[in-house]
This record gives sequence, C-alpha cells and structure tokens, in this order.
Amino acid sequence: MKNKFFRKTYQIGLIALLCGIALESSALAADSDSLRKELRLQAVPFTQVEITSSFWGPKRDTNRLSSIAANLENLEKAGNISNLKLAAKGKDPEHYKGPLFMDSDLYKGMEAAAYTLATDYTPELDAELDRIIDVIAHAQGEDGYINSYFTVVYPERRWTNLRDAHELYCAGHMFEAAVAHYQATGKKNFLNIATKFADYIDSVFGDEPGKRAGYPGHPEIELALMKLWQATGNDRYLKLANFFVIHRGEKFYAKEHNIPLDKYTGDYHQDMYPICDTKTIMGHAVRAAYLLSGCTDVGRETHNEDLLRMVRRVWNNTVYKNLYITGGIGPSAHNEGFTEDYDLPNVSAYQETCASVAMILLNHRLGLLYGDTK
Repeated sequence: MKNKFFRKTYQIGLIALLCGIALESSALAADSDSLRKELRLQAVPFTQVEITSSFWGPKRDTNRLSSIAANLENLEKAGNISNLKLAAKGKDPEHYKGPLFMDSDLYKGMEAAAYTLATDYTPELDAELDRIIDVIAHAQGEDGYINSYFTVVYPERRWTNLRDAHELYCAGHMFEAAVAHYQATGKKNFLNIATKFADYIDSVFGDEPGKRAGYPGHPEIELALMKLWQATGNDRYLKLANFFVIHRGEKFYAKEHNIPLDKYTGDYHQDMYPICDTKTIMGHAVRAAYLLSGCTDVGRETHNEDLLRMVRRVWNNTVYKNLYITGGIGPSAHNEGFTEDYDLPNVSAYQETCASVAMILLNHRLGLLYGDTK
C-alpha cells in the first residue's frame, strides 16, 4: 500500500515536472523568438560606486595595494614587455618569450591598472602605465600594426591564420585597455596608438573592394571595437565590428586552411552556421560568450533584431541546459567548452574562469538592454 502510494506520488510529480519543463520551454522559445521591448538602461559608472562591505572592501584594497603592482611586475619578468621592446627593433625570434598571445596578457593587466587609477589615483601607477605605453608606441609599425609575435618571430605571416593566431584577439584587448586608460586619465597617448591600429585593421578587413574577408578565431575585438567607437565617435569602428559579427559562420576557416566543406566542423570556433541561424551554445566557452557579448553590442546599436533574437535564443539554451549550479559554463577540458545539452559532470567539470567572466559580460549587456532580472 505504502509502495503504491509513493509510486503514484512519484508518477504525478514526474508528470507535473515534465509539464512544467514543456511549458517553460515553450515560454522560453516564445521569449527568444519574439520581439522584446528594449529598455536600454545605462549602467552606473563604477567610479560612482563605493564598496564598503567587510567582505569585498578588503579584497578590493588588496587588489589596489598589492595585486595590480605584482601583476605588472610579473608581466615584466615573463617577457611581455621585453617582447614589445624587441618588436621596436625588428625580427629577432631567438629572444621572443612565451606563446603568440603574450601581448594580450599585458593589455589585460594594463586595463585593470587603469580601472584602479580611475578610483584610486596614484602618480606612481600613472607613471608606470605611461612607461609601458611608450614601449608600445615604439613597437607600433608605421602602418599602425602592433603584435610582438608576428613582428619579432614571423613578420611574413601577418594575417595568414586568423583562426589560430590571436592577432585580432590581442588587438581587441589593446583597444579595451586604451579606452580604460583614456577614461581614467583623460590622456590620449594610449588611445592614439589604439585608433591608429584600428584604422589599419579597418583598411585590411571589410566588404569593400580590395579588402579581405575573415573574422577572428577568438572573438574579442568585436566588443572592443564597440568600446572604441563609443570613446571616439568614429563610425568606422562600429562598421568594422558589425563586419566581423555578421559574417560569422560563413565557414571562412575551411577556406583559410583548405579543408573540404564535407569534412569541416566549425563548432569550436562558432563557425558552423550563419550567425543569426545559431540555435545553441557550442564550441570553446570563452570564445562563445565573448562572441555573444559582441553580438549584443552590435545588435543593440545597429537595431539588428535577428542578431538579438539569436543572442536570446542561445542565452536560453546556455542557462537552462548548459549551466552549472555554480554559474560556471564549459564542462569539457578537451575543448575548454561545450559538448551536448545537460552534459554537466561534477568531477571532470572544466568551468574556466575566463568563461565565467565572459558570461558576466554577456549578462550585464542583456540586463541593460532589456532590464530583465533573469
């Protein structure tokens, strides 16, 4: 009798659960595929926010007083800055240090330092950033190009491997750092370097005759160009960001690497479907969330509802079928990303920190756009 009761209760509960999932899925589908009212909220500037809690306050102080300086010191030791000094002199592959994306780590550290300058100015940190900016300025080519790896190690291979080489990714992180520095200090020494590089990239990539096709294997420059556009008002950067976004999924990397289309799988690089036809989160987690963030920025400013509808659809798939209870994404260490819906193992969970940061960036953008607390 008792077993029958529990069996019946279980069956009723299971039916209710399945009905709830079906209703929720239906509602989510309607939510993502229908037009959404845009509130276009503006974030409160972080410079107007004071953190006083006993938990976060001391951690912020540690970051300001110790971590930022230690980070810049370690970047010096690792060779990130010396690589750029080499770039100012030309090819010297024997003395280059680290992987090909070394420049990006320096720019991330500089961006963090700029945010600290904006809230807790010190002349020492200001001077240190100016010193590094001077190194970057000397590493910049006459045409505007900056990348220590491809200047020092393989100058003849510029733009030959967009899928793997991180050139546009490094550029994006420079743009973000330069905008942060300009907003924190009002000085344009770094911003001018960034705009010169962006102008050069715009002269290379685009739909116009004489320009080349392609988009970054590791998305990042899309959202960075939007920041550069907002800081300068130069519509070239908005147009370039839109170019990189709307052509995504044209299987460019198959052409770049001479892979037959019937043997090509572009999911790792989000190059499997035309961007607006994408239905699920896929591939490398950081790349995917950065791309969605850039798509949100571009869609918002170009009023591209097809693009925004795709972002909402993929966000729903991510949050309801591919998100850990911790908020982490990307279960697999094999591809640092996604496998299939509901594959969320505990012991082998990868959940890269960068992917969580990228999800914060995406959710912040969507929250401002729609004012939706979910």
